[in-house]
Amino acid sequence: MPKNKEYKMTAIELFKFSDYVSDFYHQDKGIYPMRGANKGMINVAISKYLRDITYHPYWTWGGGDSKDRERTRDILECITERYSDHVKLEKKEPEIIKII
Repeated sequence: MPKNKEYKMTAIELFKFSDYVSDFYHQDKGIYPMRGANKGMINVAISKYLRDITYHPYWTWGGGDSKDRERTRDILECITERYSDHVKLEKKEPEIIKII
């Protein structure tokens, strides 16, 4: 967690940050949609970011500010790129077959 060991993130703060990141990068409704960035992937990226803060010498939790969002985005990009190698993420239109 953040370098300040006294700080405890509340569930509400976590949900708000997840919504904030989703507002920007969610594949269907984000301002800057990222292919493959669904709510689950976003939450995985947030979890990894919060874990990485502990080990990175210059990162601190900014209370869910734009810097936190951008760092989460960088992690999200790596996750979705790796995932897209294994699964097709594009939405396919149903195939229409003409029956005579």
